[in-house]
Amino acid sequence: MTVEGFVDVIQILIAAAVLIWFFSGPWPSFWVDMSRQRCFELRDRLFLLAVDGGIGFDDPLYRRTREWLNACITHAHDMKLWNVMAFILACRPDTGRRPGLLADILGMPDGPAKTELREIVEQGLRIQVELMLARSPFSWRSRYWRRCSSWSGWRPIGSETFTVAWLRCRSA
Repeated sequence: MTVEGFVDVIQILIAAAVLIWFFSGPWPSFWVDMSRQRCFELRDRLFLLAVDGGIGFDDPLYRRTREWLNACITHAHDMKLWNVMAFILACRPDTGRRPGLLADILGMPDGPAKTELREIVEQGLRIQVELMLARSPFSWRSRYWRRCSSWSGWRPIGSETFTVAWLRCRSA
């Protein structure tokens, strides 16, 4: 191997290491931070809607929407395509759970509050889908799994969150 060939191999290895580092570190963190910030802005819009009298602070839709946005902010780091797919499969329609938030909003009387609330929820869903699509292919690295101290085997880092959500979905 010539010196030029050796230098080319070293350059390729360094470039590959930098790309692997970037797509497993700063890239997912950027998307999580950006989606949290956008959800904070949506939560502010919801608050201003309630301040303006479009919806009451004690309205169940206000509370559910705010709880949902808070959950999106709190668990943005767990929003990975595989986790959400497992959650959807665990919450099949035959569980008898109550209708979704968007369905309840669509059942509201027509008006500006309904339109604004619907936009807030739809934008929140769009944010979560963007986060999953941009982040999930790069979060398959081995750091996602950790070894349990017992003999129970491997489990995902965020499994407690989705276990709680799954139980809540089953009991609703």
